[in-house]
Amino acid sequence: MPIPKETLTDVRRAYRLIWGYQRRIMDILNMMADEFDTHEFYCWKTLDRDPPAKRGTNPLKKWAWDLLPLYQASFLYTAVGSDRGSLKAGEWLLEFYVNSDDIDFKGYRAGEPDALKFLSPENSNSMISLVAWKCTRDTKADWFRDIWNYSDWPTSGDVLQIDDYPVRAIKLEFPIEDLDGKPAIKKAVSDFRALLKAKLEIAEPSIA
Repeated sequence: MPIPKETLTDVRRAYRLIWGYQRRIMDILNMMADEFDTHEFYCWKTLDRDPPAKRGTNPLKKWAWDLLPLYQASFLYTAVGSDRGSLKAGEWLLEFYVNSDDIDFKGYRAGEPDALKFLSPENSNSMISLVAWKCTRDTKADWFRDIWNYSDWPTSGDVLQIDDYPVRAIKLEFPIEDLDGKPAIKKAVSDFRALLKAKLEIAEPSIA
């Protein structure tokens, strides 16, 4: 099927918009991470699909979604110097979840979801969630493999007790359009800190 010239113009425009959007999201996440100097980057993961293929894997045989990693992705941070495979009581995992379009891939039939069949973008939302996963008792477990990768998220503002492990989690969601500058980002982090203290008894020092 040929691709009309007008469509290719739109594609070039869209790529430039995506670059600008992803640059802004990366800046927001870096500003948020800087507010938690007790934690350091651990790992990241795309949601409901694979990350971009490694050099020796043919990406043309995979989903086109795999080449859009910031469409939905989580970034995980652990306490500085902690043992990520042997959790200590009081330690907690920090997560930033970017949901650029809150379409649930699981709601579509098997195979690669067709974006042309999604709901209108005016009827979906773009969110960043801050999530904390707190260990309440020393346990031999890996934050990524055992806890994060096999647990549901809590609903916003509610505490979730993780099955099989002494871990509790809480989440706070923010529309991306509301994170429109440093004061708004700091306010979001402050609101999240207040929730951590009230619901999980985590009191971290504030960062200027």
